[in-house]
Amino acid sequence: MTGQPGISYYDIGNLDLMLALKTSAGWRRETLEGARSEAGLVTSLAFDQQGRAHIAHFERTQGALLHTFFDPR
Repeated sequence: MTGQPGISYYDIGNLDLMLALKTSAGWRRETLEGARSEAGLVTSLAFDQQGRAHIAHFERTQGALLHTFFDPR
């Protein structure tokens, strides 16, 4: 996904950490931390040189800063 925009966000309705990636066909949405967790309340997104998404996010129950990795290929 090199060169394409992406957005990380918390889906409050489903309690999921989400990643949206812009493609030529539109926006592709991925659930990264699901199962109705409280991981993802605050996010920070970066892409590495291979186009993989790295998201730092806060998990409220444990009070922990977490890292989630996603390879869109």
